[in-house]
Amino acid sequence: MVQWFNSEKISTLVGQQRHQPKMIHVLLMVMTAYFVILSVLNVFLFGDFNIAALDMIGMTGTVALLVYFRRTAKLAVTS
Repeated sequence: MVQWFNSEKISTLVGQQRHQPKMIHVLLMVMTAYFVILSVLNVFLFGDFNIAALDMIGMTGTVALLVYFRRTAKLAVTS
């Protein structure tokens, strides 16, 4: 189970509203892993540092959204 920084707010949600935070969290984690894998492949396999830099920018954005979401638990802003 995911330990949220703002878990008291999320624990008051019911039904579909309770599943949306979990879905957003998992999606942001998958996107972060995707960008990391792509950047590593672009650097070591293809030698394309420009595309790898764009992948790292994407990873930084998803990590920033993940940190923001875990601290505030605001679904509308994060999604």
